[in-house]
Amino acid sequence: MPHERHPFDIATDLVPTGPDSWIARTRDAYWNMVGPFGGLVTALLFKSALVHPARRGEPVALTVNFCAPVAKGEMHITALPARTNRSTQHWTMTMLQEGECVATASAMFGKRPETFSDLTLLPPDVPPFEDLERMPWAGAGWIERFDLRFAQGAPFWAGSTEGASSRSTLWIASDPPRPSTSLGLRRLPTFSLDGSSTSDSRWCHSER
Repeated sequence: MPHERHPFDIATDLVPTGPDSWIARTRDAYWNMVGPFGGLVTALLFKSALVHPARRGEPVALTVNFCAPVAKGEMHITALPARTNRSTQHWTMTMLQEGECVATASAMFGKRPETFSDLTLLPPDVPPFEDLERMPWAGAGWIERFDLRFAQGAPFWAGSTEGASSRSTLWIASDPPRPSTSLGLRRLPTFSLDGSSTSDSRWCHSER
């Protein structure tokens, strides 16, 4: 039986059109109400640098600018190394549709030598993933790709009875499950990882 590809891997397919350029296509599986899910646009721009044969080092930082609405269809992406230093490398990426810029990004990759480390951020103190109910789907394609379980600040369509709050704390898991990769994490906001799952990492995220 052939292995079925994950929807995210299909949605982030890049077809080379030159040494520094690719074509991608929007996918219904990651469609939002009026355009593709922003996490997918981010992942496509990031991947164009990540898979480039000139890339050196591991991901360190990524900034994405959403310049205009992205329409259904083809996206033309270019990725160019702006500067390569001894330990770091800087990239610029651009996404075009019909010749017009719809998104840009900059990324930094770097070598990670052995050095000291310090855990500066702990996961939020929330109930376990299994003890919380999954948020109902809101009708947009992209949200069906995530198992969202709110411990605090659920949106109104999830039947929240809490008073208004600027903070949301929730567990996030990929649906269907997908192992964590640097590319897959581009779909998500700031997170702290729970390493208890072997088939698919779950992320506990808290944000105002």
